[in-house]
Amino acid sequence: MNKRVLFITYDFPPVASGISTYFSHLWKGLNGVDVFILAPRLQNDDETDRNYSHKVLRYQKFFGLKFLRVLALIPLIALQIKKHKIDTIFCGVPVSLGFLGRLFKNIFGLPYAVFYYGGEFDKFKKNVFIFNILKQNLKQADAVITISDFTTNEVLKFDIKPERITKITPGIDTDKFRPGLDISKLENKFGLKGKAVLLTVARLVKRKGIDSVIMALPKVIQQNKNIKYLIVGVGSDEKYFRDLVRDNRLSEYVEFVGMVSDGELPLYYNACDIFVMPNKKTYGREVLEGFGISFLEASSCQKPVIGGLSGGSAEAVVDGKTGLLIDSENIELLAELILRLINNQAFTDELAKNARVRAEKEFNWRQRSEQLGKIIFNI
Repeated sequence: MNKRVLFITYDFPPVASGISTYFSHLWKGLNGVDVFILAPRLQNDDETDRNYSHKVLRYQKFFGLKFLRVLALIPLIALQIKKHKIDTIFCGVPVSLGFLGRLFKNIFGLPYAVFYYGGEFDKFKKNVFIFNILKQNLKQADAVITISDFTTNEVLKFDIKPERITKITPGIDTDKFRPGLDISKLENKFGLKGKAVLLTVARLVKRKGIDSVIMALPKVIQQNKNIKYLIVGVGSDEKYFRDLVRDNRLSEYVEFVGMVSDGELPLYYNACDIFVMPNKKTYGREVLEGFGISFLEASSCQKPVIGGLSGGSAEAVVDGKTGLLIDSENIELLAELILRLINNQAFTDELAKNARVRAEKEFNWRQRSEQLGKIIFNI
C-alpha cells in the first residue's frame, strides 16, 4: 500500500506566487505516493484541481484573528486524517501549520515535516511566544525542508540536527520558460519596440526592491530615454510604488501590469531585455527572499538578471556569470549596472546564455520531486 500524505498549505495554484509554483511542481512530479493537498478555496480553482496529478481538497478560508483561523483547521485536518488514512503530514509554513503538524503528531503519533522559506528567525525573534512555538515546531518535526543554503543556515540557528534538514531548491520548467517566443502582441500593447525593457515579476512589497529600481530610473533616463519598466504582480505596497512613480514623473516609463496568467508569464520574460529585482532585507512583517523563483524563470528565458545581495538570491543568480548581484540601497550603482547591460550587448548576451544553460542543467523539477519522495519514505 502506498504511503498516504496530507500536505497542508496556504499557497497553491491558482494563487500566483513563487512558493505556490514551488509547491505545485514539487508535489506534481511525485510518484508512488498518495498525496492529498489541503488548500484554501479560490476563484477558478476547479480547473487547476481537475488537471492536477494529486487530489486537492479545498476549504473555505476563515477570517478573523489568525489564531482562530488556525484553530478552525483542526477538525478539518482530523477529518481528512481519518477519511484518507493519512500516515504523514507536511506543513507548508513553519509557524501556524507547523504547530498543527506538531499537534497531530502528539495526538495520533503521525510524523510531520515542515517547509521553511527563510527570514522567520529575524521576523519572530523579538516575539518570545511565537519564536518558541516556531522553535518547538522545528525541533519536533521529523524533517525540515529548506529552499537554499541561506534558509538552511537559519534553521541551524534553532539547534536543529543537520541530518533532519534537506535542502530542495526550486526548479524550473525549461520547456515552458524558454527563449524565442512571439512577443509582438506585448510590443504593440506597451509600445516596446526600439526600447530597452526592464521587468520585475513579484509580489508588490518593499523587500522586492521595486522602489530601488524606480529611484534608479531618472539616472538611467538621463543617458537613455528609450526605457520601459514593466512591473508584473500585485501586493500591499502597490500604492507606495505608484506614488513613487508619480512623484518622480516617471509615468511614461513605468507600466503596472497587474496579475498575468500563468500562460502569459513566459511572454513577459521574453519581452524584456533585463530582469531586475534587487531584493533587500526589510523589517516588520516582511521576510527575506528565501530563493527567488522569478530569477530562475528569467534565466530560463535567456535573460540577464540583476538581484539583491540579501537572502538566498545568491543561489539563484551566479554573480558575474548569469547575472549581477547588488546592494539594493546603492541606487547609483544600480543605475550604472542597468546602463552597462543596455550598452554592452556582448556582456549581456554572455550572461543570458550562461543563465539558460544553468537553468537547463541544474534546476530539474524531477530531481527535486525525487528528493521529496526520499524524505517521505524515510520519516
